[in-house]
Amino acid sequence: MRKLYKTVDEQIVYLKENKKIMVKDEHKKIFEERNYASLINPYKEFFSYGRDENKNHIYTKEIDFEEILKLVKADEGFSRLMYAYIGTFEKKFKNALFAEICSKYIGCEDEDKECIKYVEEIDKFLKSDDDGDLPRFCTNFRYSISKTEGYVYDDFRSEKRRLVLQHIKEIGMKTKDERNKLGESNSLISHYHKTQSVAPLWVIPNALTLGELSVLYAMLDSDSQKKIISKFYATDNYKKIDIRKIVSFSGQIEIIRRIRNIVNHYEPIFPLLSFEIKRVKKIENSPLYMTFELLKSTYASSLFNDVKADVFKIEENHYNSKNLRLLNLMMDMIKNTNKK
Repeated sequence: MRKLYKTVDEQIVYLKENKKIMVKDEHKKIFEERNYASLINPYKEFFSYGRDENKNHIYTKEIDFEEILKLVKADEGFSRLMYAYIGTFEKKFKNALFAEICSKYIGCEDEDKECIKYVEEIDKFLKSDDDGDLPRFCTNFRYSISKTEGYVYDDFRSEKRRLVLQHIKEIGMKTKDERNKLGESNSLISHYHKTQSVAPLWVIPNALTLGELSVLYAMLDSDSQKKIISKFYATDNYKKIDIRKIVSFSGQIEIIRRIRNIVNHYEPIFPLLSFEIKRVKKIENSPLYMTFELLKSTYASSLFNDVKADVFKIEENHYNSKNLRLLNLMMDMIKNTNKK
C-alpha cells in the first residue's frame, strides 16, 4: 500500500528522485512551514513537457527549487493584491445592491422609511407557494438570464434563493440562533437588535457572504441590475446597458467569489486562474481578464485605496486612552510595512 504522508526529509528525497527538483538543505525549513504539494503542484506545468500515458507530468530537465519559490512568492503577492481589490469591490457592491433594494421601500405608495417590512414579506412568501407573494426585490426569483434568450423561467435555483431569503429574515428578526452567530462580529446589526424589533434592511449586508449577495442581485428586476452595473462603469444612462452586460457582470461576480474563497483560505491562486483561461484562445478576451479590469477600475476609483499612517489630532482622555494606544500601534505597523 502506498504511503501517503511524508516527513520533511522524505518530501525532499521524493522531489529530487521523482520530480527532478533540486532542493538544497537550506530549504528544509520551508518544508516545515508548507507541505510540498502546496509548493510544487500549483506550478508544475511551468516545468513540464507534457503528460505520459498515465496522465502524469513529464520532466526531462532538473528544476531549480529557487525558481519554484519565485512562483510561490508571485502567487502570494498577487493574492494580497486580490484581497485588496476584492475588499474594495465587495464594499461598493454591497452598498449599490442594498441602496437599490432599499429604494423599493422608500419613496413609494406604501413607504417604509425604516425599511423593516422586508421581514414580513419574506415570511409571507416562504409560507406560501404563490409567486404573487414575492418580496418586492425578488422579481426574478424564478428566472435566470442568458445572452441569447434574456430572462428565462428557471426553477432550478429556487431552493438556494429561498435559503438566502430565510437567512435574511433570521438576521432581521434577531432569532436566538442568529444572535449567537453574529455575536460581536456585526456590531451595527447587534445595535439594532438591542434597540428595535427588526434590524433595518440597510444593515443586513454586513452579515451576508458575497455568494448570498450575488443571489440577491440575480433576483432583482432588470432595471435594478442595470442601475447597479452603472455604478461600476462610466455610464450616463443605465438604460443603455444591455442583456450581455448583465450576464457578463453576473459571471464576473462569480469569478470574484471563487477568487475570494481561495484568497481567504490562503490557498495558491494560480491553479484557479489557469483553469479560467484554458477555454479561451486569447487571455485578453477571457471573462477572467474582464474581471481583473473591473477590479482594477473599482480599486483605482476608491477614495480608500491609499493606506497611509495618518497622524490623528485626537485629544486623549481616560475613556479613549487605550483605544488611542491601539490606533498608534496600528499606524506604526502600516508605517513600517510601507518602508519595506
